[in-house]
Amino acid sequence: MAKITSDGIIVGIYGIQGVGKSYILKQIAAERIEWRVVDGSRLIREVMDGMNQTMEHFEKHMTPTDKAAVRKAAIENAKKKPGITLIAGHCSFPAGVGSDGSTKFNDVFTPADGAAYDVIFYLERPVDKVFDQVQKDKERTRPQFSVDVLKMWVEHEKAALEAKCSEHNIAFRVFRLGEPNDYLDLTSIIVEKAVVPASHKARVKSERALVSSVEEDIPAADVYLLIDGDHTLCPQDTGTLFFDEVATLEAPQPLKNIFKRYDHYTFQAFWEVAMLYSNVLTPGQYNSLCTKIGREKVRAYKAWITFLDEIPSYVHPIIVSSSIREVWLAMQAYHVECNGQSSGVGRMSVIAGNNLLMHTYVIDDISKAQVVKTLRKLHGGCRIIGFGDSALDVPMLCECDYAYVVVDDKINRSMKDFIAKSVANNCRLNQLIDLDLEAVATKWHHGLPVQSLESLLEDLNTSAINAIVDCSSVSITAQILATKMRDANLRGPGLQKAHEEMGALLADKLIDEFGQTMGLVETVEFSHVQGGTFTGLGRPTCNVVILPLMRGGEPMARGVHSRFPSSLFIHLYEGEDDFDQKNNLLAKAFEHFSPKTPVNIVITDSVINTGSSIERAITNIRRMAREVNSELQLVLYVLSGVMQQEAAVQLPCQFIRVRFVTLRVSKNKYTGKGGSDTGNRLFGTTLID
Repeated sequence: MAKITSDGIIVGIYGIQGVGKSYILKQIAAERIEWRVVDGSRLIREVMDGMNQTMEHFEKHMTPTDKAAVRKAAIENAKKKPGITLIAGHCSFPAGVGSDGSTKFNDVFTPADGAAYDVIFYLERPVDKVFDQVQKDKERTRPQFSVDVLKMWVEHEKAALEAKCSEHNIAFRVFRLGEPNDYLDLTSIIVEKAVVPASHKARVKSERALVSSVEEDIPAADVYLLIDGDHTLCPQDTGTLFFDEVATLEAPQPLKNIFKRYDHYTFQAFWEVAMLYSNVLTPGQYNSLCTKIGREKVRAYKAWITFLDEIPSYVHPIIVSSSIREVWLAMQAYHVECNGQSSGVGRMSVIAGNNLLMHTYVIDDISKAQVVKTLRKLHGGCRIIGFGDSALDVPMLCECDYAYVVVDDKINRSMKDFIAKSVANNCRLNQLIDLDLEAVATKWHHGLPVQSLESLLEDLNTSAINAIVDCSSVSITAQILATKMRDANLRGPGLQKAHEEMGALLADKLIDEFGQTMGLVETVEFSHVQGGTFTGLGRPTCNVVILPLMRGGEPMARGVHSRFPSSLFIHLYEGEDDFDQKNNLLAKAFEHFSPKTPVNIVITDSVINTGSSIERAITNIRRMAREVNSELQLVLYVLSGVMQQEAAVQLPCQFIRVRFVTLRVSKNKYTGKGGSDTGNRLFGTTLID
């Protein structure tokens, strides 16, 4: 019988009667409340209840064939449950004495068991102690067997289980009991042999499901706001609220107990939390409780509500949370009831999981970063702004174009190293201070820029979020090069060389600004001079196309090409009705690329005056790409030697998804002609114009 494909992990705890299975499982159940711990007879009883029959009917009146069918249904039902299920069971029972005088055994391990179990532990202890335990047990009535029969029973089961596990590819291990706290050792081994391998498989499946969810559920936008939930969007901790409402749990803070077992917010920890949410309540109870919490106890900060109500239409907000999806949906639904569907909170998408019965993915810190990466692949050039309050948000914030730390009353202690590094490296990290928090000025992070949601809203409404990168404003090297290029005595090959240097400088700046977030660099392995293999950063080997806008952009494009030597270098010609004819090579290049990976397009032009040429180029390039392959994603960059100030304001506002990098911005509106035209100076045609 083929293995059952399921998200559930079945761990068998086997052993003869009196060996201590019930005691061990009781201790494990108290230690690991996120696991489902059951006795095999209970699973059978559930099937019999569904047939309106009793266990007595199963034991005394059913044929061996019918019993096997019930056992098959029982184990298959268990396998359908997500997460970890521990089942106490028997492999066989003594069935009398044969004609040769030896004890016979009735094997009850079925092919369905073989298809369902992932790991089986066989509990063993000295049979004389088992015999004494059975004799002393006044609470349960068990068949009485001699020490010799018990010994034969153990040997028969170990041999039979070892053969069955080998046949069905089940991990098998004998666990010898001795000390009262052996259940702790067994718990650790179960984690090692069952939970860890299962969590690795679950991560792969979860990542695929998360990517699919982002693809299907998140609409296209120019700018995305990725907002953490607990303590960022709202002051509450939804996980704590949930378990405060679950009065039947023995542990007062089960979430903390799970996370204490791990040194970090690992996927395995969040996966076990997802098991916990799946096991504590029935789906109906779970949904009812989440609805109650979301409607009655979770409220977004007023500052967020105001901000989200006023963001422009090209911005899409998303809750990215490791807590309970149904709570956020209930909070959102209640807000819409009170404020209307058009409200900012009502527009938000929700990326949250953490209940294995309800969701196909689990959200941890790495998953949050994966949301950013997926959005970039789907919507080339989109801007992504992240908001968070804890170390769990750091990977997501690192992937965003801009990041904001929501100041909390604990001074964001878990983010201390990240904040310190960001301050030291002058990263695009800010702190928000206008939420409903009573933060004291001394608690704000020294050296971290302060910004309010009001000022961010102004940037979004004026498209200032896409401000150009002006190299001369921050680089003395750029200023020296800009001076050199304006020297009237420099022309022809000498000026071309200067433009080539400029192209290399702008390409380096492009990599510094957008390299890791936009995929302009990749992780590579290399052989170290001191021996051994290491990983580092390298430039991509494909999916970069350099398009010099002819003819002024050609020399600087050579400098860009020196930084991306494996890229495609295609001359871009202006044209109205004949654009496609003039640039048919570009169309052929688009046919070459896969839609699964964004294509980085680098347009170079020496001078941008009104911006009309760049506007036409961007529009035509995008149109051509759509006509060749509508699923192709382009990420566009415009590199220039100089941009006229009005164009430097207008173009980024008009093309939010395009990154602009220039050597300098000029207030001069002068249009060159003859000896003052850059193209003529580059190619010695000053007398022709």
